[in-house]
Amino acid sequence: MAVFWKPMAAGLLLTVSLTLLGWGVEVQGGTQAKKVVSGEATVYLGQDRDIWRPIIHTASNLSDISSIKSTFQLRTFDPEGAIFYGDTKNGDDWFVLGLKDGLPLMQFSIGGNHVSAEGGPQLNDGKWHKLEVSNQNNFVILDVDGSKGLVVGMGGAVQTDRGSPNRGTPTSPRRDLNRQGKDDDSV
Repeated sequence: MAVFWKPMAAGLLLTVSLTLLGWGVEVQGGTQAKKVVSGEATVYLGQDRDIWRPIIHTASNLSDISSIKSTFQLRTFDPEGAIFYGDTKNGDDWFVLGLKDGLPLMQFSIGGNHVSAEGGPQLNDGKWHKLEVSNQNNFVILDVDGSKGLVVGMGGAVQTDRGSPNRGTPTSPRRDLNRQGKDDDSV
C-alpha cells in the first residue's frame, strides 16, 4: 500500500508545481512566493509582519531609461519613516523619500553632492495620497495629489506649492540642519 501512495504523492506534487510555474509563481525560502509582473501592472505590497524583508525589489538596465517617474499611493498615520529608496553606481548615487513630522523629506546624493529638503503637505492624516516622484533636468519633483509638493534642485533650491514650511540645504558629513533651522557644525 505504501508503495502505491509514494508515486501518487510525487505525481500530485509535480502537478501542483507545474501549475504554479504556469501562473508565474516562484517559491523562494519555503513559504514566501513572488510573481513577476510588468512595470505597467499594479503590485500589491502587503507584507508578512513576522520577519522584515524588503517589500519589493526591482532592477533595471539604466541605459534603457530616458526619464524617471514613479507613481504610487500612500496612506499612513505615522509621522516619520522611509517611503521609497533607490540607488545606482553601487550605492554612490542614491535617493530617499520619507516622512519627517508628517511632511515629505527628500534626500539624495548625486556625484558626491548631498541634498536634503523637507516640505509640502502633511501626509500622515490617514487619507490616501497619490505621490509621483520624477526628475526633470537637475530637479527632483514630488507631486502630491496632482499638485507640486516639493521641487528640489542640486543647488539646494526648494519650492513648495501649498505654502507649507520648507527647509532645504546642501548637506555634508560635517554639516546638518537642526530643528530650529540653524546650522550645526559639530560632528
